Amino acid sequence: MNNQSESGSETKMNVKNEKWEYRIIHLNVNQEEAKVQNPEEASTKLKGTLSPEFLSKEFPKQYGETKKEEPKHPANQLQEILNLFGEEHWELFEISNVGRFQMLFFKRKKYNF
Repeated sequence: MNNQSESGSETKMNVKNEKWEYRIIHLNVNQEEAKVQNPEEASTKLKGTLSPEFLSKEFPKQYGETKKEEPKHPANQLQEILNLFGEEHWELFEISNVGRFQMLFFKRKKYNF
């Protein structure tokens, strides 16, 4: 009988010492398309300080003629993130709206290594 009470108190101590860590991400639920950057407009805003040609050459990701990949569907993006977090032992335990943001709350047991 003594073993049962010892194991019960040991379990209570383990639960009491259990620690969690949390991770929070927010979803961008803005449905507006990203505006395409235009080097002529940027040059005009800069009052001609930098030419459209210079902007295109020096900032090809923003203004260049690079072919853009088709973005993944938001559901596929979220699925990839959730699977990645799952592999890292994160558990999604709540989804809440905080102001204009939709927040995803994750937790996992914290281990002291």
